[in-house]
Amino acid sequence: DPRGRVYYWLAGKPAEVTNDPDSDITAIEKGYISVSPVHFDLTN
Repeated sequence: DPRGRVYYWLAGKPAEVTNDPDSDITAIEKGYISVSPVHFDLTN
């Protein structure tokens, strides 16, 4: 960027669209955010 900071650009094919009302893609299309856990062990 102009300030010399590193940044990342997302690229690739778009995700496959699903009609599942509980999917992350549907939430994003409705203006919500989607958060994914970083740890696989959700009891931590």
